[in-house]
Amino acid sequence: MCEPGAQVPCYTGPPTTADIGICKRGVATCSADGSELGPCIGEVTPAPETCADPADEDCDGQANEEGAGCVCVPGNATSCYTGLAGTAGVGICKAGTKICDAHGTAYGPCIGEVLPTLDDCHTAADEDCNGVNASCAAGEHLWSMSFGTDLPERAAEGP
Repeated sequence: MCEPGAQVPCYTGPPTTADIGICKRGVATCSADGSELGPCIGEVTPAPETCADPADEDCDGQANEEGAGCVCVPGNATSCYTGLAGTAGVGICKAGTKICDAHGTAYGPCIGEVLPTLDDCHTAADEDCNGVNASCAAGEHLWSMSFGTDLPERAAEGP
């Protein structure tokens, strides 16, 4: 029993989801004879979470933490390394960190990683991350190449 024409707040979703995320209460109107409330008009109840937009569709207080199109939880950080397999943690090489975007659809760039480079024989560091430090010591010459045409035998021949 209700007062004819009276409007009362209503919500047919789980009680813990009312007014969380996209979920909101609606209004039910009492029938003209006061015998019953009509349908709950204007309410929004939980739906499956998606990463199609930044809303909290499942009304759990977290947006884009799961569901279709979601790759990661917004704001979460994870380790990353884009160098050759087996080089992270060797020599100067180290992993970095990437952060999930606000929509949960992608990670940002890998920040802070150190990738292999050519070894510098003038430092003790292992820049190419192969586990061996380069050395400029005599007898450890790896390779060389010469360019030009002024070789002694050709110089005598002339052009």
